[in-house]
Amino acid sequence: ERWQIEGRSVESIAADLTDAEAPAKIAMEVGELHGVVHSAGVSALAPLRLATPESFERLWKVNYLVPLRLTQSLLKAGRIVGGGSIVFIGSISAHIGVAGVSAYAGTKAALAASARCLAMEVSKRGIRVNTVAPGIVETEMAAAGADMLGDPAHERRADRGGADKDNEIQRHDSPAHFGFNRHLNGRVSGREHC
Repeated sequence: ERWQIEGRSVESIAADLTDAEAPAKIAMEVGELHGVVHSAGVSALAPLRLATPESFERLWKVNYLVPLRLTQSLLKAGRIVGGGSIVFIGSISAHIGVAGVSAYAGTKAALAASARCLAMEVSKRGIRVNTVAPGIVETEMAAAGADMLGDPAHERRADRGGADKDNEIQRHDSPAHFGFNRHLNGRVSGREHC
């Protein structure tokens, strides 16, 4: 899918990045990139004692290994230009305790730590690396998890008409618009934005 944002062409690529060959293949197919937003991710809501080995492996593969392997391939191929941006989508759960998401929170905390280190590695090329750590987003999945865990904060948000009623946020056309809008994109490498 392609968009035009501030006079630039932006393209999203759909691929199964859990395939070990995919990152290198994508890096060879794309042209020069001014930015990459790693927004794919999975969650497995379960208390740690009930988490399965398969859920651990899937969480780590999709939330941590996939974005790092793709970034590695893009950097090796020289696809991300100087002055470009790499944005990882983290989670507030990497910073605060949230019941039922121990394994998920661990993947997002590891991603944030790796992003800070990567920022130091690529800063000499003028490439910025940031992690955006959103809080809970009102979705059916979040509501189901809150109901399962008996989250009273979710009930208070629902009573007020949802999270966005008290603090209306600006909507954007695409993930790329959010990640690379010159008015929203900070200039500090390795920072996490909550």
